[in-house]
Amino acid sequence: MKKTLVFLLGIVIISTLIFTGSASSAASAAEVIKLNLAFAGGPQSFSARAHAWWAEEVERRTGGKVKIALHWGGSLASHREMVKLVGSGAIDMGESVWAPYNPQVFPLHTVSDGPVIWSKRPMALLHAGMQLEKEFPEVEAENTKVNLKRLTWQGAGISNLIMKNKPVRKLEDLKGLQIRTAGKFLQPPLMKAVGAVPVGIPFPLLYDSMQKGMADGATGTMGLFTGSKLHEICKYQIEIGMGGDPGQGIMMNLDKWNSLPADVQQVMMQLYEKDFPKVFVEKFAVPYHKKSFEIFKEYGVEIIVLPDAEIEKWKALEPLDKHVAPWIQATVKSSGLSESRVREILERYMKLADEFEKIYTDVW
Repeated sequence: MKKTLVFLLGIVIISTLIFTGSASSAASAAEVIKLNLAFAGGPQSFSARAHAWWAEEVERRTGGKVKIALHWGGSLASHREMVKLVGSGAIDMGESVWAPYNPQVFPLHTVSDGPVIWSKRPMALLHAGMQLEKEFPEVEAENTKVNLKRLTWQGAGISNLIMKNKPVRKLEDLKGLQIRTAGKFLQPPLMKAVGAVPVGIPFPLLYDSMQKGMADGATGTMGLFTGSKLHEICKYQIEIGMGGDPGQGIMMNLDKWNSLPADVQQVMMQLYEKDFPKVFVEKFAVPYHKKSFEIFKEYGVEIIVLPDAEIEKWKALEPLDKHVAPWIQATVKSSGLSESRVREILERYMKLADEFEKIYTDVW
């Protein structure tokens, strides 16, 4: 009898322990915050790899409290769809080139990709953009107005040209060629000034578009070129240093952000303000820029440096003042701000870029 009672008591204890353990596991699983992160492009570029690192780092620093699923290649949203889908909460987070694809939504943010030309200081522009959001409530308000919270800001790098079959050694060589450009106020006018025809093609579609003859060349950075495998089909890269920074990075649905625990928000803000910019540049952007030269050499891509005399001729055709007036006019209309306030934001951005250039000298 005693043996039977001991046996039954043992079963009860074991069952209780199993149930308690299962309940504890279920509770732990329920506490995990699962987020999805959409990318318009693929996982090959240094930008994509940097943001994959960011996702892993968030998981590590939160002790597994946050799990982020990465969705590549526009499987959840294209660049133009990101604002609507992330802002509505259909997607938790998106990584995109926000302002150039949505200038009517982020008119003030286009300052970083508009009237600032011929700049070879990507790290300075990255920090200038981040600082501008801190100093001017109107700039940050463009994000919150569409229910978004910025989590990373990455620099695009120096913008050059990649050409499929035709070399460019002087400005006249661009006449009549179709060149894929980004934005509205910088690259298209520069190309029109030398007789080229700017065409708008999303970067993820550029490889196929160039293969089909829809563009003779494209603007972009070396990292973007090799990340998109354009070295496989193009014969020339032209170094021109066109400048600009499209303010690429991750934005989160604002409601989702507000629902996160304070410790998780703190981890993400630490990454945004300090760690991600440094790691992005040192671990991904600069090394990948150097590696791109090796890739170009391996595939026989000729690197042509456009002579300084040609750059000066180009600058004379499209002086800075020609870009400022149209940008201010369009930004006043889209933002609803006064012309004086828009000018103040522009002048501050350019001053910040000059100040940060003395501190941050990395180039990619």
